[in-house]
Amino acid sequence: MNPEDRQPPLPDVQDDDFPTEADREARKKADRQRHDERLDEGVEETFPASDPVAVKHIS
Repeated sequence: MNPEDRQPPLPDVQDDDFPTEADREARKKADRQRHDERLDEGVEETFPASDPVAVKHIS
């Protein structure tokens, strides 16, 4: 086997390296909050364009 073909050894994995259910739920909540904030910001930035067009009859 060529030395180039060998892969480096995998690091030791501890149970603490994996997120707990509470960590995953907190991450989901934070992701949802960031998503909502970005969505709100996008709506605010494009708000005039989101207003319906008023039809006027000019004579």
